[in-house]
Amino acid sequence: MSLLCSTLSGKTAGTATKIGLRGADWWLKTFRQLPGYYITEDEASKLGWIPILANLVSVAPGKMLTKGVYKNRDKRLPDALGRIWYEADIHYSFGYRGGERILYSNDGLIFVTYDHYATFVEIV
Repeated sequence: MSLLCSTLSGKTAGTATKIGLRGADWWLKTFRQLPGYYITEDEASKLGWIPILANLVSVAPGKMLTKGVYKNRDKRLPDALGRIWYEADIHYSFGYRGGERILYSNDGLIFVTYDHYATFVEIV
């Protein structure tokens, strides 16, 4: 793990989110895809989601957002030629989105941040 990412110990897949084997960390590690309860911002918007109203739970109950490509501009996550990072919310239940995210790459790396990108913990 890169020193830029975090000095925190890694977490085992299935323990990084509050919902265990239904969590994004487990699904990404096991199936290399997000669970079916994730939708894109475009899909949420088509359902009536308006971010400033924090109404995702009312227009898309049980859903969480996947944000698409994460730029990794500051290179705090491991960088490699051809690597693309993606991000998705974790632990959303209602209201405004919190700062907890899962970040995953096209080549199988997975990290979580519980403090809106201040620190990252690798999922192993």
